[in-house]
Amino acid sequence: MVTRPIDTWEDFVDGRLGEFAFLRVDIVEHSKITAENAYEAVQHILEQFENMVEEKVIAHGSQLWTWGGDGGLASYYEGANITAKALGAMSTAFDIVEALVPFNEEHKLPRTQDKIAARVAVHVGTARYREKVGRIHSEAINFVSHLEHNRTFPNSISPSHEALIQV
Repeated sequence: MVTRPIDTWEDFVDGRLGEFAFLRVDIVEHSKITAENAYEAVQHILEQFENMVEEKVIAHGSQLWTWGGDGGLASYYEGANITAKALGAMSTAFDIVEALVPFNEEHKLPRTQDKIAARVAVHVGTARYREKVGRIHSEAINFVSHLEHNRTFPNSISPSHEALIQV
């Protein structure tokens, strides 16, 4: 009996097309927070937020491909099928949103009315892998970025229809 191997990150070489789940996270009002709070305090808290997100991404077998100060993109490839990948991305999304309250209790901004809020979106699709992951582009990545930026409320998750039918 021949079984299909589980997709792993080790399978990837530059130029290989793969089926992924993508998670996009963005800090709401990043520019306002950085403009109205002391630089050193804000930078430390933003670094801690990025670290928290990356820990949650890695815990679900993923990689944080990019981070731009106000948010980033994670991709999920490990697993036997797209359902496993979508479940990993959705689980991470829930973990991030659930962690926002304790994160803000532990990491207080100088302007106490300011809190870190995040928008998180999940989508599934294909992309051509590149060793320089910041140079990976695809319709699926563009869609998850659009979904996060234009259709997601603060402190919430927006899964695409394609992601929802997988979970």
